[in-house]
Amino acid sequence: MPNPVAALQSVLFPMKKRPFQNNGASPLLTATSLGTPPQSLKFAIDTGTNILWSTASLCASTSCQHYGGGRFV
Repeated sequence: MPNPVAALQSVLFPMKKRPFQNNGASPLLTATSLGTPPQSLKFAIDTGTNILWSTASLCASTSCQHYGGGRFV
């Protein structure tokens, strides 16, 4: 069976804009599911670099706190 993802040139994600914070944090967020079985993840889009921040359950509850209670690493 052909891999449908291999034919994709790009993927579009709906983004939400959060209030600007003068701490280098990105105000752009999106969510999608990855993996098998799918796991729902939130991402903070860093438009100033090539970095994509993802939520993680391994991060201590207070050290990675970010928008909407998500923990990003």
